[in-house]
Amino acid sequence: MPLHVTSTNAGDDSEGSVWGIQGDNLLVLLVALVVAIGFALVLHARGAGPLVVLAGAPLGIASAYIFLLRQGKPPAYDLDWLEAQCLGGDWQPDVRQPSNPIEL
Repeated sequence: MPLHVTSTNAGDDSEGSVWGIQGDNLLVLLVALVVAIGFALVLHARGAGPLVVLAGAPLGIASAYIFLLRQGKPPAYDLDWLEAQCLGGDWQPDVRQPSNPIEL
C-alpha cells in the first residue's frame, strides 16, 4: 500500500537578514560603503581637504533608498513608487472617457 505524500509548503521563504537588514539590501549597502571609502581615499590622495566629506554621498543615498523604499516593503514597492512619480499614475480611469470604446 503506497503512502500518500502531501506538500505542505512548510519551508522557510525568508531571504534572511543580518543586523535587521534584509538579504539583498545589505549587499547594496556594502557596495555603497566600498564606493564611499574608495572616493574618500582618492579625494584624500589628491589633497581635496574638506571635500572628503562628500565621499559619504553614495552611502547616504543608498541608505535613504534602502530604508525608505525597500526595507520592510512589498517586493516591487520601489519600482511602483518610481513609476507613479515619473508617470503620475494612479489606479484611476482617465477623466474623459468615451461613451463607446469603438467610437474614438
